[in-house]
Amino acid sequence: MRIGFSRQAITPEYSVPMAGYDRRNLPSSGKLDDIFVSVIALEDDSGEKALFCGYDLLGTDTGLCERIREAAFSGFGIAQNRIWVSATHTHSAPGEIFFRRKLDEAYMEKLVEASMQAIECALDDLSNASASLINASVQGMASVRTMNSDEAGSFKMPADMLLFERENGNVVLTRFVCHPTVLNEKNTFVSRDIVGGCARAFKEGEHTLFLNGPCADISTRYSRRESTPQEVDRLGSVWAEALNQALENGQKQSIGIKISSDIQKLYMPPAKFFSGEEKEKLMESLRERMANAPDQGAEREYNSRLAVLERPTYGTAEGRDIYVTYFDIGELIIVGMPLEVNYDVGERFKARIEKAAGKKVWMTCYTGGYDGYLPSGRPLDFDSSYEDLAAIYTSDAEEILWRSIEECVSRNQN
Repeated sequence: MRIGFSRQAITPEYSVPMAGYDRRNLPSSGKLDDIFVSVIALEDDSGEKALFCGYDLLGTDTGLCERIREAAFSGFGIAQNRIWVSATHTHSAPGEIFFRRKLDEAYMEKLVEASMQAIECALDDLSNASASLINASVQGMASVRTMNSDEAGSFKMPADMLLFERENGNVVLTRFVCHPTVLNEKNTFVSRDIVGGCARAFKEGEHTLFLNGPCADISTRYSRRESTPQEVDRLGSVWAEALNQALENGQKQSIGIKISSDIQKLYMPPAKFFSGEEKEKLMESLRERMANAPDQGAEREYNSRLAVLERPTYGTAEGRDIYVTYFDIGELIIVGMPLEVNYDVGERFKARIEKAAGKKVWMTCYTGGYDGYLPSGRPLDFDSSYEDLAAIYTSDAEEILWRSIEECVSRNQN
């Protein structure tokens, strides 16, 4: 097996609208740290090559994924279904790269160009490596937002690693499960957010590609003390310390790499939205609840829901094709979803696949596209969550998604 790594900065060189917060109406005004495209190139013993491309962006829209895959196939001959494209979901990155928005074509071209440079360098960097799986978790950094503060303190965020050891420097592929939202809507500086904080403190951070998992309801709400660059580094160091300790003292499971990959297309029907009259009544109710909120957290929650209903695009979604990405690299299956999925749903999917395939599974999100929240399936009412109000797909989307994942896993196990 041979492994190569490279990364290229994708920080915009001019002021851009930023993604991630409905209430942020100012463009970027500089950078706190560079954002990157990171690439891991893999070559198994049969000579088959594959690529992991990870971006410090809110998401990788379907259109961007297509451009990256087409350019990589044209330039390097790597089959498009062997090219993984995902995002860390930082909320401090450019915004005009998504479906149903005005596209910043100049920045899109920059992303493609930087990606090809990183891929070329990663392929040139290919060298012999051994691979090990290392279990890791982090306490005190992230929690489920619906937990109370006492429960939140006991949550252990998964942070498993795939370590590639080489003579010319180790490479790490790791997953995490948390919204990188230490920096709030008042921030106008481009940043990797907590991923950057971890990378700076992690001993292998400059050669690590980060995959984000089912974290629609996971954040630093109860662990962050403030929304500052210093807090990004403090919480990033908590995460990095857990990774460093796992590298030093964790049990390594040696694995062989044999690459099998697939991209599964599925059609997702549109959501059913509130009527105009219902929407106006709910907005009035939310304003009243904000005025009488018992604390700042509740006020913020109601304000977030109100912001969704105030979107110019609310109620206009259409059904469309979305994509599931599947990578089996021997003893680890990684499934990528283009949606934001709640933690418990991801754990349920993971358990089902592990039972069927008899292998360890990582579930990831923000992969192969960016299509918003996976709805809970509960009918919309005046108490619906921010995530359900913001979802653009049908209430039975979870079942449609699962059937597609199940079909993909089954096809690739036979």
